[in-house]
Amino acid sequence: LAFMGHHLSGDATNSGPSPNPPDKTIQKLESLAEQFEALLESAEREEELQVFLKDNPLILHPTAEQIPKKKLGEDFVTDFVLVIPSDQGPSYTLVEIERASHSILIKDNSLSSQANHAIKQTLDWDVWLESNKAYLQAKLPGFETPNYMVIIGRGNELDETAKQYLRSYNRGWKNTELLTYDDVLVRFKSVVSVLKNAMAQ
Repeated sequence: LAFMGHHLSGDATNSGPSPNPPDKTIQKLESLAEQFEALLESAEREEELQVFLKDNPLILHPTAEQIPKKKLGEDFVTDFVLVIPSDQGPSYTLVEIERASHSILIKDNSLSSQANHAIKQTLDWDVWLESNKAYLQAKLPGFETPNYMVIIGRGNELDETAKQYLRSYNRGWKNTELLTYDDVLVRFKSVVSVLKNAMAQ
């Protein structure tokens, strides 16, 4: 909570006491979830979501360091790289985001052209990295074969059958996760709920 309080105050590097007491931090996290949900309803451009997620990295992952717009040589630029700490060494997730207004599936529950384009982007990254892994290892300590995350569309537009297909797509991929923005929102709300319940004990 202290760590999150620093992030919410706009100063994650401050080594002093958290500027936000725990209950205040919880309130700000809940407010942040509400702001994100409202933005999903109103955002017309991908860049609006990019800026919001850059300014609020806790939404994508509660403990990861977030690197926005990481270049892969002169060929590609990721939307985000998430550096997730562990005792074994950091793991890396390269994130591609698309518009919330794009469909993730079409009527027969095939992937939409926009979703296929985003997944193709991660394949391009993967092919490039296999040939240039030393380039990233020199810039990102401990870098190994990463995971990939694609965020696109809204889950509230999917019926239960469509969600079953989406889960099936995710089961079929080894290191790529396809999420809707509602998936991201629900995960973040779950983190906030766990923290709130821990506070109440």
